[in-house]
Amino acid sequence: MLTHALLSSKGISVSEVVLEDHDPALTNLYHAASKLLLDVEITRGPRITTPVVRVVSQDPVQATYFIPKKWDLLDALDKLPTAFADARPEAARRLKMLEQAKKDSEGKIDHALDAMARLILETDDPDSVHGEMLRLFNHYRTKETSADAPATAA
Repeated sequence: MLTHALLSSKGISVSEVVLEDHDPALTNLYHAASKLLLDVEITRGPRITTPVVRVVSQDPVQATYFIPKKWDLLDALDKLPTAFADARPEAARRLKMLEQAKKDSEGKIDHALDAMARLILETDDPDSVHGEMLRLFNHYRTKETSADAPATAA
């Protein structure tokens, strides 16, 4: 969490965390949380009795997945999607839609869909991200169509 805060203060965004030579459960948990732009904190505080995602400021990127100290990490990994959906329901709903779109498109537009997912996580404004991406796609399609149109004689 401290590394993420330090890098953020320097304008560096961390999109994915991969731990090597650690407990596989811990590695998988950090990897899954980093895809959702979540910090992970294993806590022994009395107020956290079950894994929970909390947004710690107005910035949606400043969210943390709190896990009680004695909690099984595989169980915490299983609970991550629900905890994320409880904290950011609209973002979770849109991310699920994007995952389905990736399956339906058979990999043809995965990069664009991944970019949309990232922007939704960073901005917490799915409607604006969706609108902007549609505008860009329409602009590209219009540009491509006009370039393919045959020239007319005057």
